[in-house]
Amino acid sequence: MRIKHYLLAGVMALLVISTGSTMKNEEGDLVTAWKKVDSLENQGLYRSAHAEVIQIYRVARLHADQPNEIKALIYQMKYQRELSEDGRTAALLEMHRYLPENRPVMAALKNSMLAELYYRYYSVNRWESMQNPTESESSVETFGSLEMLKKWSPEQFFQTILSHYAQSLDDSEILLSTPVSSFSDLFTGSLADTVNQPTLYDVLVKRAVDFSTNLHEFPIFRVKPAVLCQETLLGSADEFIRAVKNEKDDSANPWMQTLQWYANWLEYHMAFKNTDNEVVNSERPALLMANLSRLKFVRDHTCHPDVDSLYRCALINLAKPLEQDSLQ
Repeated sequence: MRIKHYLLAGVMALLVISTGSTMKNEEGDLVTAWKKVDSLENQGLYRSAHAEVIQIYRVARLHADQPNEIKALIYQMKYQRELSEDGRTAALLEMHRYLPENRPVMAALKNSMLAELYYRYYSVNRWESMQNPTESESSVETFGSLEMLKKWSPEQFFQTILSHYAQSLDDSEILLSTPVSSFSDLFTGSLADTVNQPTLYDVLVKRAVDFSTNLHEFPIFRVKPAVLCQETLLGSADEFIRAVKNEKDDSANPWMQTLQWYANWLEYHMAFKNTDNEVVNSERPALLMANLSRLKFVRDHTCHPDVDSLYRCALINLAKPLEQDSLQ
């Protein structure tokens, strides 16, 4: 980190320079620490690597280095799965230790991670969970042991996972103002991925809606909202948003919750328009990504009889602006 020099006198100048030097040294120390973690992991020394990332987490949190803090937390979950006989449960217990969280970005990332950990546990133990009665009274707040988790029904897992994904999107304005590039070590996809999902909100909402494509794994009954049969959901983004916004807010219904996530996602990227009332170029890749995801979800779950033709027309309409751009 570059040390900023201020024209201050005496002790204050020395304090500023000293603090800056310490932060710079900490950054260098973390680079060295991560290399040590990689070396330990390559040697199969997971317990030593786990101890090292715990220390990295403490240093990163102390210096408000959120990218290294969350990276260290991810590695902690990874090593918990390696070191414990029941690694998935150990990782869940470990993550619960770090919530609740009063920093919006970290709370969002931790809730999204916790949702994924629950889903992974359920996917492996789905058959056992299906033997449990739906009226289980366990909840996220009371979870604290493997014995308790073994009593959860598919309904319990489903509601818990959905809840944590929803919580990961609570502070949308802050997430929308947080570029993915600020967490470059975590999101190491191609340049196209960064352009299509430029903000932390884009990444987290995509994770949330992707979970909704796995509803078939949960043997629970949910009535699809009538709006899912409407032709407008396979229309333009504007038509989709209006249709969803006119519906009653029902976050308890997974179909409606997902439609609302899509509406919010599209609405954000459509808010940036030029003087000709057209979406600005910088938002178009992300908007296209959200639109394609939205159309696929509706196509897979709608009850409209003409779904195939409506889906094809929607894709053609999305492609038209791209064709016009290529001719210019």
